Order: sequence, then structure tokens, then C-alpha cells
Amino acid sequence: MAVPTAPYRFRMSERAIYAEIFFPKKVVYMSRIYLALEASLKESVVKRDLTTNAASLLVELQDYTNLFDPNQYRRTHPRTTAITVAEAHQRIARYRSVIAGWSIYEVDGVYRNPRRDQPDDELTQVVRLVFRPENHIRRSVRRLIAERSMGDVLQAMIAWAISDSYLLAEQFYWHESEEQKFMTRHEPWPQAKRAFALQYYKPIMRQLAKWIDDCALLVFGFLVRRFWREVVRRGTREDEIWVTSFFNLGVNRVVRQ
Repeated sequence: MAVPTAPYRFRMSERAIYAEIFFPKKVVYMSRIYLALEASLKESVVKRDLTTNAASLLVELQDYTNLFDPNQYRRTHPRTTAITVAEAHQRIARYRSVIAGWSIYEVDGVYRNPRRDQPDDELTQVVRLVFRPENHIRRSVRRLIAERSMGDVLQAMIAWAISDSYLLAEQFYWHESEEQKFMTRHEPWPQAKRAFALQYYKPIMRQLAKWIDDCALLVFGFLVRRFWREVVRRGTREDEIWVTSFFNLGVNRVVRQ
């Protein structure tokens, strides 16, 4: 009896980053928000904008330690010197597009106005972004993962990096201590998967760390910055812009064959 061919195939759960940007829903901002989102699809445009504003971004994003350090992913000890604009340009040049699309929805919000000590109601526009890391793993490694059926090992590494995204500034995903914790957490290992994990843990973690940083460059250095520049240009006032995120989204794709 012939096995029927399914037009769609279920894929195992993939780890991803989920982020939302909250903007006031005002007509004067809507076109700029959409233009910024449209531009975010173009890697060259994002790089050019980040490069132009590198000096300012080093100040604006100084709480995001080493985001602009081009050598961060080779380090095993923390950096002790300030990052220069020239180094920021080198890091930005290595940015790879992380966005494949977005969705937008509206919500009614009520916020406490601290100046008047009373609630304000405001229609809010939310931009929803989902970042998936697979394409940021080197093609040769992805091919090897497919050939050896190591997809679950890759997903375990992605989940480990994403769920452990709040390391101290002096800690690194690819450090031997993190590798040891990862290996212990997943005992007992089948021999082939253990060997694969030991060989590829560090390079994959370096690639995942860069992907997470590329997501931050896009959201904070490009999208949010383009929005508040429009606020300033118009002489209006928005006290805060919120970005919410969680780093352990599960995505199941049902893919047409």
C-alpha cells in the first residue's frame, strides 16, 4: 500500500526571540514607522544608518556592554578599554539582516501620567517581531547538522543561548565553564551527539551571540531610533518608548512540501 504524500510537513519546535515595540497610534507617526520597517528589510540601509550614527549609538546604547566590539566573539576575558567609533564601524559592517517581516496591531492603553498624577488613555500601535536564528548558523554547519540528524542538538544549543541571555558582562556563552554546564545538563548523551556537541558548541555559540546582538542593533539602533528621531523632528513629546521581549519563544512551522 502506497504511503500518501502529505502536502505539508510538521517541523520540530524551534527556539526564537519575540519582541514588540510600543508606539503611540498617531497619524503623524504612522508613515515613518512603516517606512522604517520597510527599510529594515534592506541590510545595506540598516548598515548605512548604523554607521552614520555610530558615535551617538556608542553613548545611547552604552548599557548594552560590548555591543559594538568587533572582537567580542573571540574574547575569553572581558574588555577593559572603551570602544572606538572605528571599531564600531567594523562591527556594524558584520551585521547580517535578522528580520523576515513583522505584524502590527492596535491596543487601547491607559497609563498613569506622573506629571498630572492621573491616568491618560491612548491608542497604542504595537509592532511585533519574531527572530529565528537558523540562517545565522554557517551554511556548512547547517548542512552537516542535516546530514547527521543533529537538529535536536542545534535546538538545544539555541535554547541554551537564548534562555541564558542574561550573563554578566564578564561572562561569555562560548566559555569552557558554560560548555561544561551545557554538556552536564544534557546527560546522558548518545556518543555521536556528544562528539558533535563537543566539536561545535563554541563556534555555534559565537554565531548565536552575534545573532542576538544583531537583533539588538536592528531594534534599538535602527527601528526605535528612527521613531524617536521623528518625535524630535516634529517637536512632540513621548516620555518613553517601550520594547518588550522574551527569549524562549517556540515556533512550529508546518511547511508545504
